[in-house]
Order: sequence, then structure tokens, then C-alpha cells
Amino acid sequence: MSSFHEEIAGRLERHLKERRLVVFYDPRREFEPFVNALTSKADGDIVPIGASQAWLHRYAGSYVALRHEVDRRLGAGAARHGLVYVPGEERDRRLSPLMEFDLAGHTYEPQLRKLARDILRDRFSDGQIDSFLTPAGVGYAEIASWFDHGSEDTSILRLLYGNVGSEAILVQWILDAGRDEELVKKGATAELRSLVQTRVGLVLSDSASMLNARRDLSRYVLINELRMDLGGASPDALGLISSATTADQRERIRTIALELRRSAPDAYGVLADKIEADLGLAVLQLDAGQLGAIDTFRFEERRLLEEAARLLAAGDRDAALKLALGREDSHWVRTNPRRLAQWSALQQAAVLDQRLLACGHEFGEFKGKPPVAWIERYANADGWNNVDGLDRRLGAFLSAMDEEPVATAAIRKVRQAYAEWVRILSEGFTPSLVRSQWDTGWELDQTQVFDTRVKPTQQPVAFFVVDALRYEMAKELAERLGQVGLVKLEPAVAALPTITPVGMAALLPGASESFSVLPVPSGGISGAIEGITLADWPARWKHLQARVPGAVEIRLEQLLHMSPDALSRYVKGSRLVLVRSQDIDAVGEADVGLVAQQAMATVIPNLARAVHRLSHSGITRFVVSADHGHLLDEAQDDDMKIETPGGVKVDLHRRCWAGRGGRTPAGAVRVSGANLGYDTDLDFVFPTGRGVFLAGGGLRYHHGGLSLQELVIPVLSIDIESGREPEGSEAKVKLHDVPERITNRTIGVRVELAQDFFAAPRWVRVVLLNQSEQVGEAGMAQNAILDPVTKRIQLIPGQPATVGLMLSRDDCTTVKLVVLDAENEAVLAQSSSLTVKLNI
Repeated sequence: MSSFHEEIAGRLERHLKERRLVVFYDPRREFEPFVNALTSKADGDIVPIGASQAWLHRYAGSYVALRHEVDRRLGAGAARHGLVYVPGEERDRRLSPLMEFDLAGHTYEPQLRKLARDILRDRFSDGQIDSFLTPAGVGYAEIASWFDHGSEDTSILRLLYGNVGSEAILVQWILDAGRDEELVKKGATAELRSLVQTRVGLVLSDSASMLNARRDLSRYVLINELRMDLGGASPDALGLISSATTADQRERIRTIALELRRSAPDAYGVLADKIEADLGLAVLQLDAGQLGAIDTFRFEERRLLEEAARLLAAGDRDAALKLALGREDSHWVRTNPRRLAQWSALQQAAVLDQRLLACGHEFGEFKGKPPVAWIERYANADGWNNVDGLDRRLGAFLSAMDEEPVATAAIRKVRQAYAEWVRILSEGFTPSLVRSQWDTGWELDQTQVFDTRVKPTQQPVAFFVVDALRYEMAKELAERLGQVGLVKLEPAVAALPTITPVGMAALLPGASESFSVLPVPSGGISGAIEGITLADWPARWKHLQARVPGAVEIRLEQLLHMSPDALSRYVKGSRLVLVRSQDIDAVGEADVGLVAQQAMATVIPNLARAVHRLSHSGITRFVVSADHGHLLDEAQDDDMKIETPGGVKVDLHRRCWAGRGGRTPAGAVRVSGANLGYDTDLDFVFPTGRGVFLAGGGLRYHHGGLSLQELVIPVLSIDIESGREPEGSEAKVKLHDVPERITNRTIGVRVELAQDFFAAPRWVRVVLLNQSEQVGEAGMAQNAILDPVTKRIQLIPGQPATVGLMLSRDDCTTVKLVVLDAENEAVLAQSSSLTVKLNI
């Protein structure tokens, strides 16, 4: 009996063992030779099926008779298996006469050619099978004979490439010429040509060398994929490569191209670039709108990026964003962090432009409303502060890119629109202050922060005073810390002018009872409590120690570099730990442009790290606040500059003037100290929009004025469960493709969460650390969800994520790449120390 017969019998036997009864429908009578072979070995109505035995009843024109025979057999209570064979009849799925048997047993409805292909594939290639099964007259007997006696025709390709699918064989052959000599020596070239023709429709010349055949197949596959992905007519130049003619061929071409990219991304890049160059594809007259989502060739991705930049510059932000989001699966973007950065920059700019348009339409509604309405709309969850965050994060991202964005002109236009948005917002808010006689009506003033939110009780508190921390920055910090405990963010109104000597004094104990702004004998102005000016850190620290004995202070960078044991000893027994950070203001005032934005990008994650570290040292209550906010202005227009008031100048900053007399220049507003509630004879003059006085310094970063970005400061309170310890993690995370050294600001790695039965998606953060200080983090991710604000990445078990990290600091000589649990900062994976040597 044929081995093809035994293959079918084996499949039937498995169904019989599972359900005891099999109803075998054979509408085209394709399997009658198989059933006849069973009955030829029958013992009565008992037939052998594999190693088992079963009774067999055959439909012979009467369902009534068949049902009677099967019911009799089943009613006899015999444990033997049963086979009901129904030749020449389709199964009626609604009113089948054998419905009870169908439901009780297993319904078997094989198709001869499909079943034959599954069975024959173990020994023969698809090309051989296609050639054999194509003639219409091939039936059961021919297939069984070929299966039993075709050993001399057994696939040489399968012997060389293993028991894999035909498309996988073609992929391996395209990528690797190492078996060509053996293919020729064993006479497998005809089989290879047959496989190519039957699977994808390409006829390879009998005289073509293996080199030329591989070239022709590669071109055929990639050009056909390009052609299938195009919208509209295909260029005449592509007609040099023949087209696949059937849906099956086209689907196999897609499979081969996809597998080429998946299994050998670097080799695919070389292959596709050569075809692009050989055929001159980059100069094809193709509109970007014709290009699909696959990006078979590099020129497609480049042209689409240029089109997205054009759309954004033209104000079609929605279309630009749609193009950017569609590139997430592009091979050229996925395998090149720099291209991923290009699209990410454009995407962020498009999102910012969308938000600018939406928020800009609201300003008219607030005209005439009191300051409290403006402050509330600015600070609420979906408020205008989010626009500031989008622009700041975009600036930080651009500062860390290794290349100039392709969309530079479009991005510059968006950031100029942001500057204009800031001007309109400020010019709308300032008149509301004047109308309200400088009473904002807001419930929390900066002078109340210490006495109402910070003041230590029995529970120790860590008070973070972050120079120039803008409200939206603290909002991002709150989102990063949202898993550690109870987090509450409140807006407070800063004391005017919004400069460091005023704001830092306003955050001290006692400011709620007595606060003024006075001249300082050594020059300038500062906040004063009980008539004593507190213009510098030594004076403020002395005041704080007198009010809170035993307080300790530490700078943020010191805290991050201190060992856990040393930090615990340092803060032990203290009721108040004052943590100071001047990074934002220091680099901003230095007017170092991109360096400032890079430094600002590290402050928020490092504040989060500091909270985690102090919580591990026993601190459970935290408050984060700022002396003032700031403006970041990339437009830097010369028309921002306005004349100073003259008169008796006591202090002058780019965004405020303090003194006596003089005039109020155009584009500015004057208020007396008395109207601000100060016991002083000083007047203060502020620009009404985004203008600056001629006070020296740069135009990129400034503060001191009345804008909501400068005036609204954060008060972030964090309460962590008492006794919380750093948790370990059972998650198994692996890092792949970590470079031996870092030569660019943009670094691409793959991060993989191991797959097991109990594995679930996990949120992580992928960062670059210099000792314990964060100097870079993920800015992009593919095959994973990236939160653009908190930079958390959700890893899916068994699905490696491509992560693009952005180095934010240029002054590091070594870093480590670390994967942290996003909830508790536990280290899940880390690299060895990596040398940093940037190619600047």
C-alpha cells in the first residue's frame, strides 16, 4: 500500500482518536481510491486505519439507510472507532441529514491538491509540486505514484537549504552565493529556475549564470514590490522589469521582500541601494503622493521626508503628520537612528503646530477676563502650558541631533509661530493684570509656598528649589513620578519681578508674613523679609537655618553622585533637606544656545532620580518649586528690543527695570511697588509682549517679566509610602547592538523583554548615565509604545524594540546604557562602560 495512503490514514487516525467518529465528505470523489484501498483490507466492515481499526459505512444514495446503519453501530455500544464516508455529496451546513454525527464527531473535508501539497512538501520543493500538480488530469493515483516512486526527483534544494518554505529558500539564495557551486554540481539549477517561475512568475534564462540569475530575481522582487505599492500609473522605466501576473505571485513577492528586510537588514540595504543605483530609480518622475507605505528603496524615504517638510512649511500640518506616522515601519527609518531622528523632529514640529493652531483660536474668548481665568487656562491639565512643553522638548531634541533636519525651514517656521503665540498670549494677559490693579486673584502666592506646603512637622521633608523650573517642566516631572506615590501639582504666582534674588527669597519661611522688594546696598534689588534683603545664597541659607534648625542643604549634582550609604548618613535626622539646582538658569543666562537646551533636557529626569534616591534614604515627603519660570525664544528677532525707561535705574534685566522716575517706553507697562504690595518706593517697568530691554545678553533665554511662562511657577508635592525600599525585578531584559563606543549624539540599540508563559508588557526607561547622573534618554522607539513626555517605553515580551537614544551632554567621557523599571528605577539591564568620542 502506498506511503501516500499511509500519510492520509495517519491524519484520519489522529481525528478518530480525538473524537471516535469521523464523517468524511468527498464531493468530488477524489479519495475513493483511498477508501477502496481500506475496504480491500477489511474484515467484514472493520478496516485498518493506520495502527488502529474502525468500522466503515459508506453513503450509497440513501441517507436514511446510512443513518440506520450508523445508529445501529453506535447503539451497539462498541468502543471501536467509526468512519462514515460520503462520496459525491457536499455537506449541508444548515440541514445536514448527518448533523448529529457531524456535531458528535469530527467532520473531515479535505481537498486532494491542498492535502497533497502539505504531504509532498516534506520531500519536494514547491516548484516541483507546482509543476506536477498543474495538469488537470492529475488525480489520486498519479499523486500516490509520484510520492512513492519519485525519490530520484527529491528536491536537491531542500537537501541544501533544509525543510523550509519555498520563499525562505529563495531568500537564502538571494542573500548567500555560498551554495552556488554545489547547486551547479548537483544539477539543481533547473529546479531553482522552476521554483522561481512557479512561485513568483519570473522566467530565468537557462544560460544565465548564477550571478545574473540572482541579480534578475532580486530586481524582479524589489521592483515588483515597488510597483505594487505605487499609487497611480507606474513609470515607463519600470517596464524594463516584467510584472507578476497573479495574486499568488504578488503575495509571494511581498513575503520574500519582507523576509529579506527582516532577516538581513544590512544586506538588504546594500542590495536595494545597488538596484536603485543600477536602474537610476532616484531620478524617476514619481510624485511623493504616489509612494506607498513600504519604502522598498532608500530614495522613497528621502522623497517622502522632503514632501512632509514641504507640507509642514505650507501649513498642512495634518498631512505632514500623517506622512511622519506612516514611516514607523520603514526599513530605512527602522535601521538608521539618524533617519528616525529626522522623522521624529518633523513629527514633533507638526504636533506643536497643531496645538498652536488650536490654542491660538482661544485667545479671543479671554479678552476682558480677569487674570485668574488666564492663569487657570494656562495651568490646567490640557492648558496652554502644554504648548510650552512641546516647543521645549522639540528644541531639546533638535539640539541632540547629529544632522541638520531636512525640514529645517519648516521647523523654523513652526518655532517662529510659537514665538508669535507667546507674544499674543502675553499681550492678552498683561492688560488683565493692569485692569485688576495687579491682583491676580490666584489662591496660592509664591510667598505662601514654604509656610503652607513645605514647613516641616514631625515628618521630614525634602524641598527642591530649582532655579527657572517652568510650570510645564514640573508637570513632566509629576508624570515621571506618578507611580511612586501621591503626586499633586499646583500653580502658584511668583513674586514680581520674576528674577532669582526676588523669587528665591519669596520661597523662604516667613515670606507669607512679611515680604518686600528693596534695593540692595551692593547694587540691584532682592526680596526682603522683615526688611532684611536676602540677595544671595549665604544670606538666604542663614535665614533658613535660623527658622528651621538642623536643616541640611545639598546641590542636585552632589546628591546624584553621592553613594546611597553616604546620602543616608547625610540626611539622617534632618527635618528639612534643601536640594538646590541652578542648571537651567545657569546655562540659560550663559546664552549658549543648543548647549542650554541639552542641559535643560537632563534636569527633569535627574530630579526624578534624586527623589527616588532620597526616598530610599528614608525621606517620604517632597516639595518641588521654583523662583521663577522663563521664556525660550528661538526666533531672536531684533525688533524684540525696546528702549530702557531712563530715570534713576536701580536694577535692569532684559525683562524688567526697577528704579524711580523715567518714562514708560512703547511696548511696556509700569507699576509701583506699592501696587504690588511692597513697602518700597521703587517702580517696575515690564515689556507687555515678548520684548526685552537693551540690557545686554542674548535673546534666546530670559525671565523677569509678566508672561505666564515666567509668572506661573510649580508647587509639586510628592508623598511616598513610608518605608518604601527599592524593589527588584524578575523581568529579563536584554540589550542588543550596543555600540563599542559612542561617536554620535543619536544612538540606536535594540531592547528585548524575554518571553515566557507569565510575561506581560512592561514599562521601562532606557537612559544614558554618567555615574548616577542621567545624560541622555530615549527620544524615539519602534515596535514599542513611547510616551513622548515621560520617555517611558512599553516593551512587549518577545518583540525587540528599536530605541533611539539622544545624548544630551557633550562633556561626558564615558557613559553606561541602562534599562530601568519605569515604576521603581530598578536596573533591568545595563551595558559596560562606553567611551564617548563625538565626531563633531
